Amino acid sequence: MALEAVMHEEGYALLQGYSRDDQEREQRLLEEMAEHRVDGVVLIPSKETRSVHLNRLAALGIPVVLIARRVPGHETDYVGVNNVMAGRLLGEHLAEQGCRRVALLGGPSRSTARAERQRGLAAGLRRHGLTVEPGLAIPTSADRKGGVKAVTALLQRGRLPEGSVCYSDVVAFGVLSGLRAAGVEPGSEVAVASFDDIAEARLQHPPLTSVATYPDLAGTEAARLLLERFEEPQAKPRRVLLKPRLHVRASTTGRSRTASMLEEGRQ
Repeated sequence: MALEAVMHEEGYALLQGYSRDDQEREQRLLEEMAEHRVDGVVLIPSKETRSVHLNRLAALGIPVVLIARRVPGHETDYVGVNNVMAGRLLGEHLAEQGCRRVALLGGPSRSTARAERQRGLAAGLRRHGLTVEPGLAIPTSADRKGGVKAVTALLQRGRLPEGSVCYSDVVAFGVLSGLRAAGVEPGSEVAVASFDDIAEARLQHPPLTSVATYPDLAGTEAARLLLERFEEPQAKPRRVLLKPRLHVRASTTGRSRTASMLEEGRQ
């Protein structure tokens, strides 16, 4: 873990807790950290986290660095990928692959990351004269079950779109399973793409097109921001946006090849 490595090198011990995206569980963890008067907190906030939930840490002078998601109305140091750019990359890629209708699947409806990715996706499609239809933007939990649930909802809407963008690779794994369970072959019948580019993405069948969001680099940058905050507690909040990189694989290129073969067969 990059964050732990950097803090250990600087002589700090790292206490870890996992909220599982549950705000009440997160609040209990933050209360425990406040009671132990930790030097600082690096937090991936839950989808329900609000500024008021971080007030006690602020009152105690405990600095907080947020990763991946912002908290509305809370000004603090932040590091994350440029989600708008990441979404735009996928929107342009799918349009170039011949997808005329594209769905956005999974992710919490109140997530700032999801909102930014949707905004970028819309911008990328718009450059090709396309839009994200309101009925094709389906929020769910950010896990495999959420991906399966998104496919079920998508099938209920009628004709499937040519392409789909998933909130994360983990959601995409559920989408791949859900499509196959419905008799739809991902990659050849529906293009599937996502965000994060974790190691498992390239091992899927077909290998998953994904935008790298560099969690290790985010951890390193979060550690750097926290250490700088220790040195300059009164400095203005800083924001670090990492540049995403698109890795194209067969989950989005297989459909265009199949369509090309069908066209050749008609000639």
